Amino acid sequence: MILPRILTAVIGIPLVILSVYWGGVPYFILVSGILLFSLREFFLISKKASYNPHTVLGIILGYLFFVSIFLSSTSFSQKADHQLVPMVITVILFVVILIEIFKKTPQKAIERIGITFLGIFFIPWAFAHLARIYYLKPYGMELVYFLFLVIWVLDTAAYFFGIKLGKRKLAESISPKKSTEGFLAAIISASVVSPILSGFFLKSYLGVVESVLLGFFIAIFGQFSDLAESLIKRDANIKDSDILLPGHGGMLDRFDSFLFTAPLLYYYIVFFK
Repeated sequence: MILPRILTAVIGIPLVILSVYWGGVPYFILVSGILLFSLREFFLISKKASYNPHTVLGIILGYLFFVSIFLSSTSFSQKADHQLVPMVITVILFVVILIEIFKKTPQKAIERIGITFLGIFFIPWAFAHLARIYYLKPYGMELVYFLFLVIWVLDTAAYFFGIKLGKRKLAESISPKKSTEGFLAAIISASVVSPILSGFFLKSYLGVVESVLLGFFIAIFGQFSDLAESLIKRDANIKDSDILLPGHGGMLDRFDSFLFTAPLLYYYIVFFK
């Protein structure tokens, strides 16, 4: 299991680093790819859990929602008087409910609408903040690197320490393999590595204490992000969201830690920096 994880990382990490460095279209393609695969996996999981979401429609509208949030960070949004996101949300609401009206089978309509909306809003909303962080001035690119590297370190620490030392279950009913020891390892590693990374990328922007606290909260939110995805998978009684990435499972398995951490970092910077 460890060798496939390493091989996937050897290919994936340079791809992410270069895409972030190039920015623009390459970075947009990177985040778009992560989102589209994750959306596909979410709706597949939903079907395995015996729900009946509007899969194709959900993927299309979810991506449209993501693009509208992404564009809201650019000058394009000014042309729409910064009403692009509310407009797209309105379209999504109308389209999904209109589909159900014309379907003429009201049984389980609330279930189909609810699970489709969850996919459309939850994952695109979270991943769109990866794009929004990039356009924060003056250190957007550096903040993206900071978040990715902290997440990679804490995920690795949680995985290996959980395997070696894990005895106390963290949330057994949701994720049987997650341990309190792994959770603590993630918090400690993130708190230690964050000031080191900020010293390289963000020395004049984030203080040492501030970096430690950011690492601490990124670790906590990252672990709960992981549990949020595990909760969805547990409903379908599956271990991995897909087999796309050897040793990691699916795209959603690999990037689930960003579901809560990307918004956390973005709003911290917006409100406090």
